[in-house]
Amino acid sequence: MNSASIIGIFYTTILFFSFQFSVCLAFSKNDIKIDIQAPQDVWIDYSEQNLVINWDSVGGAIGYNVYRSNEKNAKKDDMERINQKLITSGTRFVFIWSFEQGKRERSVKGNHHYISITSVFDIDGDTTESDLSIKVSNNYFKGFSNMTTKKRIKNVFLEEQKSIYLPVEYISNKKKSFIQFMTGPGRYLAKVLKDSLNFHEVGACDPISTIALKLMDLWGLHAWRTEGVFIEEFHIFIVINIEDVEYVVDFAADQYISDVAPVIVPRDLCFLSKEGNLNDTGKPVYQIEKIFPSDAVDLNPISKKTRIFHNIYNKVYNKYFNN
Repeated sequence: MNSASIIGIFYTTILFFSFQFSVCLAFSKNDIKIDIQAPQDVWIDYSEQNLVINWDSVGGAIGYNVYRSNEKNAKKDDMERINQKLITSGTRFVFIWSFEQGKRERSVKGNHHYISITSVFDIDGDTTESDLSIKVSNNYFKGFSNMTTKKRIKNVFLEEQKSIYLPVEYISNKKKSFIQFMTGPGRYLAKVLKDSLNFHEVGACDPISTIALKLMDLWGLHAWRTEGVFIEEFHIFIVINIEDVEYVVDFAADQYISDVAPVIVPRDLCFLSKEGNLNDTGKPVYQIEKIFPSDAVDLNPISKKTRIFHNIYNKVYNKYFNN
């Protein structure tokens, strides 16, 4: 065999094995791409100061990223990554801060967050990220917020109550009268509150609930101001019995999620599922500790600090009751 034939066989062999290697590599990469999956079973343990985000592990992933947005249908490019470094320590992330111009800002309370997770893989030295997981949110009040129209309020009403009634002597109110209040003075009160207060800076659940309770009393509705807990934080809100079913009425819910007040929630549904929806089981949301009738509460005397709340009350009173 001459040298030219040997060289020809040599190059033919190299080309053959190069082709085989390329085919195997391409096949291998395609196999890996098929396995690039977003995390499943994403859920949140809710509190007012943070969101503890959890998800199932993904085989082959070297880490995870957590993204958030204020919009439900935001695409990945429009979402903010809230972990500063790739999460490699497990399948859990505690969200407390966002970074504004390099500075840490508390972000959870008072804001609406849609959360998604991605898996990150190392494929032949290249970092590859999965698509977004399903979105979960802290939209606690979905279906129970901005209750100032007849249609929305009627959708919340239950025919009967399954939970134990509060240990007080109730006067049951008529649905019609309650709807008339919420679509009249209640709607106007919600507008005045939004125009007058920044709920990211001011909670004010005490004077706001007192104002709402006094206006209900003037309308002929019998309700109670209650002190208790919203998830893990002290909170004051109203409980009212409407045709033998108890409801929480919260005009100060904007301090937890913006632009949701007034909220109306049947006491039967005062629990959070892991998806963040009000439900009949799960983590307690509105927990009641003390109850006060309308004639036992009043606005604090006028001072520089309380004048704004007296003005809010007077605006609604003068529009609906000062005949």
